[in-house]
Amino acid sequence: MIPANIKMIKRRNRCRIMIITEKMKLCNKEGITEITRYGSCTINGDVTVEAPGFINAGCKIECDSIGAFSFINSSVTIRDTARIGRFVMIESDCKIGSTEHPLNFVSGHIAFRTNGFFGGDSFYKIASSNDFQNKYSEEENRYLKNSGHYEKINIGNDVWIGCNSIIMRGVTIGDGAVVEAGSVVKEDVPPYTIVGGNPAKVIKKRFSNEIIEKLLEIRWWDFGPDIMDGIDFTNPTMSDMYKIDNKIIGKFPVMKCPVYRFNSKGNIVSRKDVDGTELYYNDESGKIKRGGISDGNNGFINKDSGVLTIHGWFLPAYNFENVKIFVDNEYVGDAQTHLKRADVCKNETGCATPFCGWKLEAKLPDRLKNCTAGYIVVENNGRTVLKRDFAIVAE
Repeated sequence: MIPANIKMIKRRNRCRIMIITEKMKLCNKEGITEITRYGSCTINGDVTVEAPGFINAGCKIECDSIGAFSFINSSVTIRDTARIGRFVMIESDCKIGSTEHPLNFVSGHIAFRTNGFFGGDSFYKIASSNDFQNKYSEEENRYLKNSGHYEKINIGNDVWIGCNSIIMRGVTIGDGAVVEAGSVVKEDVPPYTIVGGNPAKVIKKRFSNEIIEKLLEIRWWDFGPDIMDGIDFTNPTMSDMYKIDNKIIGKFPVMKCPVYRFNSKGNIVSRKDVDGTELYYNDESGKIKRGGISDGNNGFINKDSGVLTIHGWFLPAYNFENVKIFVDNEYVGDAQTHLKRADVCKNETGCATPFCGWKLEAKLPDRLKNCTAGYIVVENNGRTVLKRDFAIVAE
């Protein structure tokens, strides 16, 4: 189920709208918040996003990973990007990564690049052979490699990118850097450097070299905002840097965050919690997926005997060794596993993977007989791969 501090409002244009219903808590505390998305934003490709995070309306995102506490404002387009670090702010209407056209070719028009872009029997398909298409692609890739704009974009931690900025392919923006509004960034930006203009030029460094070096060594974003407590971060000095350093030496806890994975439809596929538990989501409803469990949604208890019966099955994608059952957070037993699926699920007689069933019959102590819910924990190689709630129905 969706965590208690999140309300699922409705779906709109392939994007779930989530509203935080309680004050955000910092990462070293319990109750870390989730990913907040508003409006018709689109997340494409296999993307992992650390929570908490914010993605505003009108965004189109193709990025391998986004770090915790990152804020992406409205109408931002992100393409060809490998990584966006933690505590990054990308303001409205930015374009991160875009198609580039070879300027030394006779023509850089898309008709030469994409077969059938203008329809099945397009000009390109009629006028060009496959050999030409392959040659064009090879030369285009060579052009991009030589220009330095072939690799994906990398955006570091604690970066601020002003509105209406454009970041070209292949650029790396260092930790703590700032890009002024309306800039076109074609070259790498050093850490803690302010750049601006078209093309973007270095304006100044944010701090002295000594402080920059210490900030890069400390990597405060690995520990979260809590590590700034008691520090004058409005005008940092080396004394402040050493205070942070001493906290780290004193084993200040590293910030651990849940990680969400989105699929090519922009839907949440899974959430890996800080304890390593991985929960799988239904692609459409947004509820936690049964993980291949069927015909065993509920447990049944005989009120006279106090025997609880629950069973189900797993798809082959969910490898499992143990299925542990808990009632009222109390362990009641391990299920029998690798049973014939047809035996535990009477409507599954024609299953191609027959030995994927599991079943538990256990007599509950009197203190648990009136409980109405429990949960299962699925383990593989000693690691929890799935948790799932179930209701207990009296027979």
